[in-house]
Amino acid sequence: MDSGFGTIHSVTQLELENFGSAFASADEAEGGDHIPTAVEIRESEMAARLALKDRMQTDDLPSWSDMYHRLLQAGWRWRVAAYAAWASTPKDGRWPRTQNELATQVLGLTSDRVIATWNKKFPTLQQVIADLSADDLMDARADVFHTLKTMAKTPDYKNVKYTQIYLEMIGAYVPTSKLAAELKRRGITSDDLADMSDEELRVLAGAAMKRKEDSEVSDVPDVEGGEE
Repeated sequence: MDSGFGTIHSVTQLELENFGSAFASADEAEGGDHIPTAVEIRESEMAARLALKDRMQTDDLPSWSDMYHRLLQAGWRWRVAAYAAWASTPKDGRWPRTQNELATQVLGLTSDRVIATWNKKFPTLQQVIADLSADDLMDARADVFHTLKTMAKTPDYKNVKYTQIYLEMIGAYVPTSKLAAELKRRGITSDDLADMSDEELRVLAGAAMKRKEDSEVSDVPDVEGGEE
């Protein structure tokens, strides 16, 4: 199935913990003309964190609350966790509506300048957010597979495509394009096929499927921390 998209994988808890360690040096203090004291920073941080904690205990939970708690459990700094969880949710219906509102209304900052600094200092942060955004797709796997199986076994010509996808996924069907590519790679002509046994054809089809699977495997990038 050539979809043109890379392989999507769930972000594991270990990966989240590694990313959390990488972002541990994120400077949450604000810049600007006024340089806050350590006490002011701590007071502002505590007030914002308590306000967010209170919000999480109400019935009006933000859509990113589950992801936020998951990142906290992985050892993320709370502000970075809140931003990443917020940014990984769909814009439609997102609270707060903008990044600046998140910074000022939730994170206890005066602007979103610190968030811009995180993204500059830790380039992998946006990739992590993109991976977290795909988690909803992975959560729906069981439902999608059930629907695919139901459609594939329903005797209706309209469902031929579902049957093809299902058989290809379980390795029982090789698309003609993949088989043709394997034949070309091996220098096998249509005349050669006529002289092949069923077992040889099965081996050939299996090789084509294996090559297809290998070509679809995406390497997971190594986690690198930002500059100290």
